[in-house]
Amino acid sequence: MIFLYGIESDRQACDEIQFNLAYRWFCKLAIEDNTPDHSSLTKIRDRLGVETFKNVFEKIVNICIEKNLANGKKIMMDGSIIKADAALKSMVDRPQEGEKLKDIVPPKYIKDRKLGNKTQISKTDPDSTLAGKAGEPKKLAFKVHETIDCENRIIIDAHVTTGSAVEGHVMLGRIDYIEKAFDLKVEEITADRGYGFGVNLQALQDREINSFVPRFQSDNGDRITRDSAGFAFDKNKDCFICPERIGSSKATFDHSMKYEFISRGLISPVLV
Repeated sequence: MIFLYGIESDRQACDEIQFNLAYRWFCKLAIEDNTPDHSSLTKIRDRLGVETFKNVFEKIVNICIEKNLANGKKIMMDGSIIKADAALKSMVDRPQEGEKLKDIVPPKYIKDRKLGNKTQISKTDPDSTLAGKAGEPKKLAFKVHETIDCENRIIIDAHVTTGSAVEGHVMLGRIDYIEKAFDLKVEEITADRGYGFGVNLQALQDREINSFVPRFQSDNGDRITRDSAGFAFDKNKDCFICPERIGSSKATFDHSMKYEFISRGLISPVLV
């Protein structure tokens, strides 16, 4: 009911069930029945555990497959940031050796404080991290990576990570899960450039999965076009050759899975 009617919290649901006859009917509660306390819902959910809800979800997806509503051949994948139920003022310095998070007292004021996921953690919701779209204020959040079957737009996978998780890091793992959990063979995938890391595109090609995924690039345009004018890529040596015929070598491999090719003969590095 909470998900179907867009109710934001257990507390709000329990409050509205008290006077909303439609909600009481949906929950099979008689007029004279008491409504559960919101804390009871939390305890029940925790007692059931993640595995229970995962099994229910997979059962529903399997029914959709049996009824030919989904086949997993063509899928679309995207990530959405979900705000955590925690305020920025709950951010405290990460516990040092011997410290416990529960014993750290949050500061009274956060103005002018520099907050970061490496040095701070939310005391209210430690699993959340600072995240947000470009140009927007950062907030404590999670990220839901959802995959739908293109045939009838049915969600066949919903994977939750911390808000700062990089989308490109989860793509191949989610395809593996879909194929194994539902005995399907993915043939085509569509996703935005956040998933378009070179290693992902190469893996999709090796697995003979057609991909409609733009290669990851900067907000200002294609970095290869800007940075590597006049350079040629030597596929056999896996490196770039500059106009002076000087080769380069891979130097770094960062979180976005982009290699950096450098050479003492180059004025600036080439990024791919």
